[in-house]
Amino acid sequence: MSSLSDSQIADFKAAFYIFDTKNIGTIDADDLKLVFESLGEHLSDIDIANIFEEIDQQNIGKVDFGHFLKLMESNICLLYTSDAADE
Repeated sequence: MSSLSDSQIADFKAAFYIFDTKNIGTIDADDLKLVFESLGEHLSDIDIANIFEEIDQQNIGKVDFGHFLKLMESNICLLYTSDAADE
């Protein structure tokens, strides 16, 4: 069960398909880097490669929306945890 609201899932789905530049239902590491940059996160190529390796479970160089959503959900949890710790 997802901890994301239906609205959040819809927003992530819309974002995913914006960054699915090849219109094939998957994104690659370059697309993922663009996603993070659009969110204001400027990660190194090594960071992106490490993140992508974690979610590319089939080791095919691309991930579908389901894997992308799991990544976004875990990042939201980390952001909330980080924000709470900063207060």
